[in-house]
Parts: sequence; structure tokens; C-alpha cells
Amino acid sequence: MQGPEDDPGLAGKVALVSGRGAAGDGIGNGRAAAILLARAGAKVLVADRDLKLAERHATSARTRVTRTLARKGNTGMARLPYLEADQVAPEYRDMLKRNTNLHKLLVNSPEMARAFNGIGGYIRFKSKLDPRLRELAILQVGWMEKSEYEFTHHVKIGKEFGVTDDDIAGLIAETDGEPSTLEPQAKAILKGAREMVRELAMSDATFAEIRQHLSDEHMVDLVLTIAFYCGVVRVLATMKIDNEPYYKEVLQQYPIPGVN
Repeated sequence: MQGPEDDPGLAGKVALVSGRGAAGDGIGNGRAAAILLARAGAKVLVADRDLKLAERHATSARTRVTRTLARKGNTGMARLPYLEADQVAPEYRDMLKRNTNLHKLLVNSPEMARAFNGIGGYIRFKSKLDPRLRELAILQVGWMEKSEYEFTHHVKIGKEFGVTDDDIAGLIAETDGEPSTLEPQAKAILKGAREMVRELAMSDATFAEIRQHLSDEHMVDLVLTIAFYCGVVRVLATMKIDNEPYYKEVLQQYPIPGVN
């Protein structure tokens, strides 16, 4: 049996434990040692002349480790566990309808996760900003920040809102300072997103250029969208959230420089 703890000194090694523990230490120590070693990742063999005692200790260690795994949830490479619906209070399970690692991790703080989802949901489904331009701005943030998770997810999402492969090729070209076939409005919005990533704020010239195409309401929505996703990529990076295989496929078509 193997436990969940990441202990490089014990993980995968074989530990032989006496069912009765060390001489004079009492009968309980063998059971405790088996549990602790299994949790540390060792393969535990419990030996004793009393077969039933050895079996009880082995079963106890296995059960305790299984409970620990269930309590902690699956973490992958992330710094906090990904929670499944049965590990979340019923009133928060609606936040796991989108079966992504980001949502599974954030629900460790369910009220914060609900607030986060509220902003993201407004941006995607209620904002009056043109959805194609919105997704291009988000993709620009993901590409600039080399955020595999953000970029690949929004390639998939963006295509649901009118983003084309030519648009993405144009975004990459614009980022590299090369000509593209994108229309002036899209070029200006991408430039504004790049400036917010690099310089914190859009320049006066870029802001004025974008404002020629957008209303004041749209300008607020655009700036808040870019700022929100500048924050999202930092959450993804700090929490070390794993990308899902379905989205990793995007990298075959659009490899991000410096990202494996």
C-alpha cells in the first residue's frame, strides 16, 4: 500500500514493520508506524507471528491512507487540492459545473470562488463588449504572460465567440511586431492589452485610439476584462494549476515560446 505524502526519502521504498512494534514499546506502535510510513509513501509490509494482528495493522494503515487521500483530494502538481463535488457543501456544488482544475481548486474557498465566478461570468455572458474582441484581448494576456492554461482555454472558448485561426495568427504577428490582416480596432485593442501587461497601464494614445471605436461602457468593460485576466494568470501560476489534456492539444497548433 502507498500513502499520499510527498516524502522523497521514503516514497516507493519498502518498510518492514513488526505488528507488535519495538520490544517494550507496547502493542500499538506497530500499527502507528505502519500508518505513518504508508502516509509517507512507503510500501509497508507488516510481519508478526500473530497473523491476525499483522492483518489488522495492515488493514488499518490502508484505511487511514485511503481516508487521507479522500480528505485531501487530488492535487496533481497544484499547491492546493482539486475538490470534487462530494467534497464540497451542497450549496457550493453549482460552482463545479465547469469541470476544470481552476474551479476545483478555487472552491477550497467557496465564497471567494463564487465572487470570482461572478466576475468571470459577467465578462463572458453579460458584457456588451463584442465577444470576439473580448476573447482576443484575453488571448493577448495569456500569450504575453506565457500562461498555457489561460491561452489554451481561451483558444477553445474564443472559437465559440467568433475568433478564427487567422485572428490568432494575427495576434501572434502583432505581438512580434509583424504585419497582420487584423482590422484596426482589433489591432488597437491588442496593443492596449500588451501595454497593460508590460507597462501596467495603456498609453494615452492607445486609449484614445480604442475609444474611437468603443463607447464609455465598452471601454470600462474592456479595461476590467484585461485587468481581471492579468490577475487570473497570476492565480494560475502561483497555485501551479495543471492544464487539462483536452486544452493542451491547442499547443500542437499554437506552441507558446518557452512553454513545454
